[in-house]
Amino acid sequence: MKKIKSLNKNFYIDKSGAVVHIADHYNETVFSAKQVDAIKLLIKEHNLKN
Repeated sequence: MKKIKSLNKNFYIDKSGAVVHIADHYNETVFSAKQVDAIKLLIKEHNLKN
């Protein structure tokens, strides 16, 4: 997993677009790239309704 963008000291976005949690001994994918896309779509739809 190659770090593309840091979100804060504990999370980053990798090359695939997944959100990754930085743990002490390993990195864990929190949201896959497809899940991130789905969340973005839900937020966009919600914002259009308001």
